Amino acid sequence: TMKQEADALFELSCTSWTDIEEELTRALKTSARFGLRKNLRRIGEKNGFMSVCCMLRPDWTTDCDFERARLPSKIVYKFTCSDQLETVAQSLIGCNLNEDVIYTALRKSNNTEGLFYSLLTPSTADWLQVPGPLCYKEISDDGDVGHLMIEHIEGTSFDCYEHCSIPEVEQIISVIARLQCLSSKENMHRQEEFGWNPWKTIGLCVLTKSIARKVIADIPAFYGGEFEPLIRKLLFALDDLYDLDAPMREHKLISSVLVHGDIWQSNLMWRYGSERPRQLKSILDWQSAHVGSPAEDIAFLLICIFSGEDRRTHWRSLLVFLYRSIEREMAPSKPSFSLDELFASYIRLFPLFGLIVLMRFSVIFKCSLPSLSPEERVKFTHSMSRKLFFLAEDVVASLGNCKMSLRKTMSLPPRMAECRSPVLTMKQEADALFELSCTSWTEVEEELTRALKTSAQFGPRKNLRRIGENNGFMSVCCILRPDWTSDCEFERSRLPSKIVYKFSCSDQLEAVAQSLIGCKLNGDFIYTALRKSNNTEGLFYSLLTPSTADWLHVPGPLCYKEISDDGDVGHLMIEHIEGTSFDCYEHCSIPEVEQIITAIARLQCLSSKENMHRHEEFG
Repeated sequence: TMKQEADALFELSCTSWTDIEEELTRALKTSARFGLRKNLRRIGEKNGFMSVCCMLRPDWTTDCDFERARLPSKIVYKFTCSDQLETVAQSLIGCNLNEDVIYTALRKSNNTEGLFYSLLTPSTADWLQVPGPLCYKEISDDGDVGHLMIEHIEGTSFDCYEHCSIPEVEQIISVIARLQCLSSKENMHRQEEFGWNPWKTIGLCVLTKSIARKVIADIPAFYGGEFEPLIRKLLFALDDLYDLDAPMREHKLISSVLVHGDIWQSNLMWRYGSERPRQLKSILDWQSAHVGSPAEDIAFLLICIFSGEDRRTHWRSLLVFLYRSIEREMAPSKPSFSLDELFASYIRLFPLFGLIVLMRFSVIFKCSLPSLSPEERVKFTHSMSRKLFFLAEDVVASLGNCKMSLRKTMSLPPRMAECRSPVLTMKQEADALFELSCTSWTEVEEELTRALKTSAQFGPRKNLRRIGENNGFMSVCCILRPDWTSDCEFERSRLPSKIVYKFSCSDQLEAVAQSLIGCKLNGDFIYTALRKSNNTEGLFYSLLTPSTADWLHVPGPLCYKEISDDGDVGHLMIEHIEGTSFDCYEHCSIPEVEQIITAIARLQCLSSKENMHRHEEFG
C-alpha cells in the first residue's frame, strides 16, 4: 500500500514523515503542514545506481491560499542507497560488493553534489538550468546515510536508447559552456573538494578491470555475432584502454575547468510537450562534478546521446560550437585553452569514454531486458545494437586500426586530420598520386611490362588508390590494379592483379612535424633522408636473388629506380605484396615471434656469406 511503501522508503533513508516535514517547512520558510493525503512514491525505478529518488506530494494544509499556491506540490526526495548498485554487481559477478568501498564512493559523490549546490546562487542555478536544492544534509563518517537533498524538479527524461537532435544537443552544450565560464569566473574549479577522480572512485566500485573484461566479452551474446571481431580487439587492448587515471592526466595538457562528469539521457530533464526540438529544463545529478578537461562533458555527451552516424558526422562542428559558446560567454576575456587543445583532448579521451559507455549500456540492457515489453525489447535492441556497434568500431579505430572508417578523424590530432586529402574521383586520385611521384600511367606501364617481361598492356579499368593511410612516414604506398589486356589467356593469368606501387614522399612526415612542433621541416634535410633511406632499400633488393628473397621472406621488387641528387624523387619500386599486418597495439605470440627471429638469423647468415655487410652504402 502507499503507506507501506512510504514506511519502507523511510526505513531505507533513516528518516520519517516528521523529520521530512520539519526540514522542508524550515527550508521553505512556511508554517504550512503536510495534509492527510501526503504520499511518497519511488520514481526512476532501476535508474539510480548511487541513490534513490522518490516523489513527495506534501498535500499542504494552511489557512492562507496564497501560501499554499506558492509551495511546490511535488518534490523530489533523494537519498543515498546502494541497492541498485548491489543488484548490478550481483548480476555481473554473482556476489556482493565491498560495503566499505561503496559507502566511501557514495559519501564522496553525494557530498560533492551538495558542495556544488552550496556554491550556486539562485540566479546562477537558473542560468545553469540546475534544480536548486531546498535543503541538503551532509553524509558523515558515522554512517548517517540519510536523505541528501530535497529538490524541486519538473520535466521528462529520455530513454537511454533515444537520440537527441542537433538543436537539442546544442542546448546542452550551451549549459556546458556556461558551467566552464562560471567555474573560471568564480574559481569554483579551485575548490580542492572537486579535485577527485569520479571515474576511478565510482567506477572501481563495480567495474574493476576483470569485471570490465567480462562485461565487454558478453556483448556479442546480447547484440549479435557481428560484434565479435571488434570485441576481440577491445579485449586485446583492454589493459591499456581501461585506464581510469587518463582523464586526470589531462590537467597537464589543457587548462582545467569544473565539469559535470555524467551528462547522459537519464540526467537530463526536458519540458513536457510534443514539440520538437524539445526544450531543456534542467541537468540533474551533480555527484560526479570534478575538475577536468573542457572536453570531458562534451565527449561523454556525444557518445551517449547521439546515434553513431550523427556523432561521426557532427562531432567536429559541435566542438567548435562549444568553443564559440565559451568565447561568447567569457567575452571580453578569452578561454584559457585553444580550439586545437580542445580537439586533441577530445580525441585522447574518446577511447576510454567510449569503452565506459559500451559497458554502461550493456549493463543497462542486461538489467532492463526482463522488464521490457516485447515491443520495447525490439525497439531497444535495434537502437542500442546499432549505436554500440558504431561506438565499438570507433573505439577500435581510435586505437590505431587504419581500416576503420573513422581513422581519418578519430586517431589524428586536429591539424593532421585537416591535412588529409579531400575525397577524389578515381581518376583525380591517380592523377594526384602520379603528380606526387613525378611519373605517369605510361611510364608505370612501360616499367612494369619490362620488369614482368610481358606484352600485355593496362586495360581501360586500370586504377591506382593510396593505401596504408597515415602509416607511411618516408614513402607513399598505393595499390595498382593494371586490368591486364592480352590475347593470351595464360599470360593474363600469370600476371599479378594487384601490385603495390611505392614512392618516396614527405607529406606525412610534414604533417607530423606540423602537429608536433607547429612548423615546417627543413626540406633539404628531409630530401637527404628520403634519398638515403629509399636508395638503401633499393640497394638491398638489388643484391637479392629470387631464392634468397624467398628464404628471407622479402617481397622481391619488380623494378627499382634510384633517387638521384637532381631532385628526381620518382617512384622507388613496384613490388608484389600479399598478406595482412598487425595493428600497433596488438601483440605477437611466441611462435609468431620465433618465425620473425628465424628470418633475422637468416639475414645475418646471408650477410656473412655474401659479404653484404661490407657494402659501404650500408654504413
